[in-house]
Amino acid sequence: MAAPSTRLFSSTPRGARLARQLALHHLDTWGVPHSSPASDIAALLVAEECRGLHLVEAFADRWDVLDRIPVGKTVVAELDLTH
Repeated sequence: MAAPSTRLFSSTPRGARLARQLALHHLDTWGVPHSSPASDIAALLVAEECRGLHLVEAFADRWDVLDRIPVGKTVVAELDLTH
């Protein structure tokens, strides 16, 4: 499996949509097909406005918040995928 790429997205609805599309594309290329249960859970976790961290906490197996220099934060979440 290739290493995930690092991208910065704006904190707007458009940025959330782009982040979600990219995550689902990566999962599909890694063998997790669109509309599978694992893909659906990942779609809920990626870039949800307002309720996002609640979803991350509910569904992710491991997660953390990292400081981004010079400003901002990045949420990293891991799922133990079985499909």
